[in-house]
Amino acid sequence: MNSVALSFVLFAAVALADTVQHRWNVVHQHCQTSPVTHVADELFDQLKRGENPKLPHNFALHANCMLVNLNLQDDQGNIIPEGVRQAAQNQFSNKAKVDQIVHDCSVSKGNREMNAMNLFGCLRKNNVNIGQL
Repeated sequence: MNSVALSFVLFAAVALADTVQHRWNVVHQHCQTSPVTHVADELFDQLKRGENPKLPHNFALHANCMLVNLNLQDDQGNIIPEGVRQAAQNQFSNKAKVDQIVHDCSVSKGNREMNAMNLFGCLRKNNVNIGQL
């Protein structure tokens, strides 16, 4: 690959990462405005450092708020497979890998909060960055 093409690929990857992170930050701030879904920011810092803090009782509600506003869950809490596909495609170009992530992560397993927590876990396990990594 020549240096111009490599530079373009790197630029596109950085631009996509910035867009993903910006969208995450906007949605996070939106979800933080409600007392029902507000979670102390220190908790998110601990999670990003790989710590295992005790999650507050409303953490799953915050997670659901985030995923609904990122178009990964609908208002009833069902996982949106096409949203999962888009998130995976932002990270991976291998169709089989994307299809496997969609298959594994698009399973609704309970109420909206449980689905949100399961989806976050699945995305993390598969290294799909929607801004949380």
